[in-house]
Amino acid sequence: MNTLEATIRRLTQPVNGQFPRPWMTSMAHPEKARIFIVGNNPATDFPAAMVGSHDDYIDALFNRNDRSCRELYDQLRGDKGPSPTRKNIDMVRKNLARESLFDVIETNVICYSTPRSSDLTLVKNQGGKAVGRHIFEEVLAIVRPKVLIAHGAGTIKELGRVFSTQLPVAAQEQADDVSCVRIRTILRGVSYAPIVFVVPSLAPPKWNVWQKWAEPHLAEMCAQVWEFLNSNQQDTCA
Repeated sequence: MNTLEATIRRLTQPVNGQFPRPWMTSMAHPEKARIFIVGNNPATDFPAAMVGSHDDYIDALFNRNDRSCRELYDQLRGDKGPSPTRKNIDMVRKNLARESLFDVIETNVICYSTPRSSDLTLVKNQGGKAVGRHIFEEVLAIVRPKVLIAHGAGTIKELGRVFSTQLPVAAQEQADDVSCVRIRTILRGVSYAPIVFVVPSLAPPKWNVWQKWAEPHLAEMCAQVWEFLNSNQQDTCA
């Protein structure tokens, strides 16, 4: 068992009746991910009573033993189908796939589910919020992705707190360039210098404001991600 799995096993015991959600990925070895797509917190919870045993859940997270992250998500969503935000994240993934980028984890700064991000302030969710933030920071420290894609103003603010810096504002209109910055920090005593790309929210209603120009903007961002990962200069952002 590798360090990431041991950590996830320890931190994903049920909280308030749900399994914390560290990620969505198609990778069998998420410790090898170079790209994180980061939101604020997931909306669809994974009730422990519906998921099964903790071992079953771990198998789904690591896409093994005939279980998978997406299959579990789709099962729990049932007739509702994927959420609007999930469909938009799928669109980002498709744009990354066009650039032959598949080593991706979809995660959240707070890996604990509530219907709305504002619900994290409720007393009943205080413990889950703390656990969820700790999970993200542990996964980040172990995987150390080269690229993070943060979507939504709330996410950008919270991720800035993780890195103890202020991240740039996402594009506000179609004419704006893709917004990104290189972070230079120390993570668990070791230098860490990923590039963080920021885009407007992928969740309604904020999504509705920019959806008409989202596709070309996201396609350009994904092209820049490829350029950063494959360029000898690796200086896409300042």
